[in-house]
Amino acid sequence: MISLEQLHTKLQYQTKLFAWLLEIPELIAEGLFARCVYNFANFSAAEQALRLEYSKNHLHGIFEHDSLKYLFIGEVDDDELIDELHEKIEVMSARILALNLIEKPQLKLISAIYKSMGLLDESRFIVNTGAEFELNWKPYFNTLIDTTEVLFADLLVNRRTFRLIASKYPLSKLSYDNLNTYLSRRLKQDSNLHKATLGAERTKIEKHKNWLQSNLKSAFGDVLQNGGETPSFYNIQRKRYLIFGFMLLSEKARKVDEELPKLNLLIKNTKEFQKYLIKIEQESLIFETHRISTSFANHDVLTDMQIEQKKNLMSHTDASSDWFALKGNCFSVGFRPIKVKEVV
Repeated sequence: MISLEQLHTKLQYQTKLFAWLLEIPELIAEGLFARCVYNFANFSAAEQALRLEYSKNHLHGIFEHDSLKYLFIGEVDDDELIDELHEKIEVMSARILALNLIEKPQLKLISAIYKSMGLLDESRFIVNTGAEFELNWKPYFNTLIDTTEVLFADLLVNRRTFRLIASKYPLSKLSYDNLNTYLSRRLKQDSNLHKATLGAERTKIEKHKNWLQSNLKSAFGDVLQNGGETPSFYNIQRKRYLIFGFMLLSEKARKVDEELPKLNLLIKNTKEFQKYLIKIEQESLIFETHRISTSFANHDVLTDMQIEQKKNLMSHTDASSDWFALKGNCFSVGFRPIKVKEVV
């Protein structure tokens, strides 16, 4: 059984951890955490409210409180509490920014709140899809001698359909020369098929080779580095693949006739670049997103990365040319292979 004193000690510990994470004095952290996270006038008011709610209806009174209930994260079956925290955390971090007491990026504040609440994965923007989340990989080209060379799988991200394109690359040494040689040798069509059938996919196969290499260069540079910057492979049926993904063209999304796995990504409505580590089927991908800025004339003002994404990732024939719309703003979005140094 959780005691009142345990919850009080936890509240104190959260503020100390928050201070340490942001490298600010504990007294300031107490005030910020009480006022902006728990929505009280100050830390003493939060302590008084904790005791008051307990006096009303013991632990149930605290659990029913609009903000003190977050103290139960990690103590009870907390899925609903965590979901509610996800919805409120942008407001919490915005309150801290509005006070102008510390100068920290909003995503750093969000991360510090999550970690202070004991949510380590959330603080590192790691998303575990769970055992029920399963991708249905299918051959992308039907005329290849080995149709497993290029696969695709569709999924939903916040109700929009995305497509992952997986290109097999089983060699241990990854370089553009090796990749070009491998693709030229392995992406061969089955000559036993009808000429018209072969011709329909031939150009698409060549475009795929160029698309894959241009996206690798955009994400990892003109020279593939060894060590931490090296792209990691994604294993599908014990074979190694390189995966990029994009928002699917609306016309193609409407033709998808299967129930798709749903990835609920809590993209934050901030101006900062966001990177999420997605764990799927014991494998990992990176999902990157960045809000599109606009000028006074309401024109898009794109970063170099967004320009590259539009030019490369979104140049795929299946990709939507639209930005991802969320909370009244537009975001650039895309999946890429994880780097060795990003693996958790």
